[in-house]
Amino acid sequence: MVSLDVGCGKQKRGDIGMDVYPGPQVDVVWDLRKTPWPFEAEKFDTVYAIHVLEHLPWALEPQYEDGLFSVMGEIHRVLKPGGKLVIITPHQQSRYAWGVPTHRRVFNETTWTHFSRDLWTGVYSLESPDGIGREPLFERSSIRVDREFGSAYPFGFREWHVEHRLPRVYRVMCALRIGRKRNLYVELTKAAAKRPPTGS
Repeated sequence: MVSLDVGCGKQKRGDIGMDVYPGPQVDVVWDLRKTPWPFEAEKFDTVYAIHVLEHLPWALEPQYEDGLFSVMGEIHRVLKPGGKLVIITPHQQSRYAWGVPTHRRVFNETTWTHFSRDLWTGVYSLESPDGIGREPLFERSSIRVDREFGSAYPFGFREWHVEHRLPRVYRVMCALRIGRKRNLYVELTKAAAKRPPTGS
């Protein structure tokens, strides 16, 4: 099982870390926006994209291809059939979504209807720059959301204190949908290789 962490920074989660800036956890120094990536097709069982997709620009020069579509297409290329893409990104309701100056885009649950067959609306996909009229590249999806409470929470505690010191309370508060949405946790599965037809 071989895994890749794109935009790994200082906390590599996979076997191979790739980032635009060199560092002790970075195995491959590469700008995600530059395609193709320096990996052969269908190399990885898992790709992690943890708090990186929100930093992608809307367009890549000079073709004006959307940065998210380009990166998602490249992730699909390097994933093995049946491989998984694990994403964490701020939810659009979070104060961190636009609160960080380097964030270029926001996401919600509906975003992933354009990328996974089980959610697909039939409008967009990754296989053409305009995204119209093609099928999505991922087969299945799993999405969950956690919560933030901010300074309005009693005694000024923030969600980190509740989540890490009172995990059961935090899970109940998330289940009851108390507070604003904070992060999206998304898992997308690439379609497995098609089996050749068997003879009659």
